[in-house]
Order: sequence, then C-alpha cells, then structure tokens
Amino acid sequence: MQPINRKPSNQGQPHGQKPAKQHLSYSSNIKPLGSVAQGTAQTLFGQKASKQLPKRDPAPSRTSYKLQRLWLTPMVRSMAKAAIPTLGLLAIGFYLVNNQGLRDHISTRYAETRESIQTRPEFMVDLMKVSGATDRVGDQVRAASQIELPASSFELDLPIIRKRIEALDSVKAASLFLRTGGVLDIVIEQRNPVVIWRNKNGLELLDANGIRAGVSQSRLDYAKLPLIAGEGANADIAQAMSIFAAARPFENRVRGLMRIGTRRWDLVLDRGQIVQLPETEPVAAVERLVAWQSAQQILARDIKTIDLRNPSRPYLRLTPFAMEELRRVRSINLGVETKL
Repeated sequence: MQPINRKPSNQGQPHGQKPAKQHLSYSSNIKPLGSVAQGTAQTLFGQKASKQLPKRDPAPSRTSYKLQRLWLTPMVRSMAKAAIPTLGLLAIGFYLVNNQGLRDHISTRYAETRESIQTRPEFMVDLMKVSGATDRVGDQVRAASQIELPASSFELDLPIIRKRIEALDSVKAASLFLRTGGVLDIVIEQRNPVVIWRNKNGLELLDANGIRAGVSQSRLDYAKLPLIAGEGANADIAQAMSIFAAARPFENRVRGLMRIGTRRWDLVLDRGQIVQLPETEPVAAVERLVAWQSAQQILARDIKTIDLRNPSRPYLRLTPFAMEELRRVRSINLGVETKL
C-alpha cells in the first residue's frame, strides 16, 4: 500500500522526461477558472464590464471639410465678424424704434436707476468753501457759481462753474475741488486792485497790469487807493504808480492823476492846484518838484498851475486872487516911483 497524499515517485521513468499529465476529474458544477466568462469574473470581483467602442475615423466628413474650407475664405470671415453683428444691431434698433412702449419703459428704468445712484449720500455736495478771497469777492463767487445746495456731484459741471467764476473782474484764476464729506472747495486767485480809474462808465478798479478788478459805487469804498482819470489812463499803470511813489512827501495833498491826450499826466493836488508833467521822464519832474517844495514851499503859495513840461524853464500860473494882489502891488510901486 502507498501512503495517502504522497506524490507518486518518478522511479521507472527515464531522466529528463516529463511525467505524463494526470487526468483530473472535476465535479459537474465546478469549472476551471480559465473557462469562466470574462463578464462573470468581473461581476464576481465587483467590476463592471467595459463596452468596447468602435474606433473613430480621424478623417473629417465631407460636410465638415467643406464647412472648414468655407470658413477660411476672407469674405465669409468678414461677414461673420462685421456683417452679422451689424445686421443684429440694426434689427434690435428697428425693433426699438417701432415699439414706443418698450422705449418708454427703458427710459423710465434708466432715469430711475440714475437718480437712485446720483442721490446717494456719498455723492451729495452740502457745503461750499471759498478760500483765497475777501468776504466781498467770496459773496460774488458764490453768486456767480449758480449752485443750489445740496446738489449731486454728478450734476455739477466743474469746468462751466470755473468759467463763470473766472468771468468776474476780481478773479484772476479759480480752481475747484470736490473734497470728502460733501464739500466743494473753490480756491481763488484774486486780482488785487492798485488804483481806481474814473472814466465815462464810472469807477473801475484796476490791478497792476491795468486789468479791471471790479467796480466801485463810491470813491469812499476804496479811499486808500490812488485815483487816475482820463482816456487811456489804464494803459500805463506802472508809470502812474511810479509818479505816486515819487510824490509821497506831499501825498496828503495829492488827489490823483489826469491823463492828457493819452500822452502825458497832470498831477492834481488839493486847492485846485495842477502840476503839468512832461511826456518823457515824468518821475524826474516830480522829484524836482519835491526838492522845490522842500526849499521854498512852492505848493503853499497862491499858485494854480505849475508847468514842468519844459525841464529847463518851469512856468507858474497864479490864482485870480494872487493876480489881483500882484497888480495892486505893482500899481502901488508904480505910483510911488512916479511921485518920486
């Protein structure tokens, strides 16, 4: 007898020869694993059978090929990029033109949306600040701006407002800024008047360049400013200011300058005295008058006109009362001489 579970020996077989296959017998309900169907095996192991798709031909179809070739033509590409969008916009515009109700609805919605955005608190201007100007000019700037506060910053046309402000005679330049907190800051570069010009239109304030810086209703409103008068007096403000500066030793008697024939000046003093200045070098003539006044008090005498137009020979014109006194004195002197 041979023991159970022991492999049969290879005795009796030639060396190097494989043993003959043993015919195994299986049960009727057990099959070898290789004979199990693939789908059944994948089902047993929890996998789903994959469907094998047919291979796709990479070559395009005739229709696709023709469409691609058509798209590459310049005319078709131009139509697709320009003509079709243009036709679409025209169609939309034509529809809107012929639909009054839709247009009214769009306009109403747009106005409501715009109003709701513009009237938000962060876009409102509640205060106007004017800097760089006097109180009088500041009031003129506020009136010229024509702004009713509070107002939305979207409704303020700053360039237009700046032009209105710079149209004022007293404003040389203006800058507008919208500050945080709803403040409109207006920075003014003001024209500083240096003289008052009396002309046929009234009293005008002029700056150092002869540009009008405002008007005055009364001479007393600007009593500290010197006065000039006559046609063309505004053309040479620098020379006028030099004459006023040279006449400073007796400035309390100076009433103003009169332009004569747009060529020269007459210095007008109180008591009706007039100093006629030359056309050239009028400042030097005033300086000679100052020296004359310091030496002989010429302006304290009964003299109506001092003609300095000829530097080498000044002329004096006496007042009517002084002329009568001079005649009387001369007649007395002549009578005394006759008696002698």
